[in-house]
Amino acid sequence: MSADLSPPVRPEDLIALQAANRRAADGRTEQQLVQLRAAVFAERDRTRSFGLPVTGRAELDVARLRGAISTHGALKVRGLLEGRQIEQLRTVIDSALEAQSAALAGAPAERTFPWFDLTNLVKGAEEARRLVYQTGSVLAVDSPRGMYQLLEILYERGIDQLITEYFGERPALSAEKTTLRRVDASPDPGGWHQDGSFLGSSIRSLNVWIALTDCGVDAPGLELLPTRLRHILPTGTEGAPMSFCVSPLIIEREFPGATIRPEFAAGDALLFDHYLLHRTWRAPAMTRSRYAIESWFFAPSAYPDSQTGLYI
Repeated sequence: MSADLSPPVRPEDLIALQAANRRAADGRTEQQLVQLRAAVFAERDRTRSFGLPVTGRAELDVARLRGAISTHGALKVRGLLEGRQIEQLRTVIDSALEAQSAALAGAPAERTFPWFDLTNLVKGAEEARRLVYQTGSVLAVDSPRGMYQLLEILYERGIDQLITEYFGERPALSAEKTTLRRVDASPDPGGWHQDGSFLGSSIRSLNVWIALTDCGVDAPGLELLPTRLRHILPTGTEGAPMSFCVSPLIIEREFPGATIRPEFAAGDALLFDHYLLHRTWRAPAMTRSRYAIESWFFAPSAYPDSQTGLYI
């Protein structure tokens, strides 16, 4: 079969024909416009870019955020945090993890407070914390000082106001999903997943994921599918490492060659919701740990029942 060498149909062609029909209305032209509208949309879908929208912190606003998520599922923000804030949060993570390890080893509460204080707010606490412990992390809600310093920096950067505009209401932070992470450079990548597979799809969410070290080359990064999904893919099928994960076989079949592994500098962020298909990306050549913050926000009017909300 020969290749289709016909030129692509452009929106400009549609606009020009529309203008011509305004000058001299004609039924055949109007019929052509109907076909042209379908052709323009089909061309847009066929040539859809799998690149990741990127903006700087100074240019970040709710319109860019909405536009990026509605078309690509995520927005990368360069330099969301600066040097002092990055160093402060790395210290927060180290201090909280050290205190958590001491507490788990039996240290009395007065030795670990205020960097670690096991809260009773977490729903499904045993399961939630098991996954956190396994990935070298600590729930921010279990670190009163860590939570305070994280929120102070987010306030300083205006993130709370941005998310309020995005939702149209003051957001709440998830106690179960907001995590201080120090991820080791183990050889195995994480499992592909959409957080909506366990949070539900009838919610409104935004995750502000912030890299606190350069990552994606010699430290674990993220791999993701930069296109808007509006449904939850099947989970736990053949090849999936865990019940909530999407099998790599599905991704290879449905989205061949479409996933990307962006590099992040310390202070860069990725903003996305519960539909984004993603995983932690690791490679055997990686030797450094990755420090990062994962902070999940939800609109109170569409909040998942499985999460404990924290007013911000």
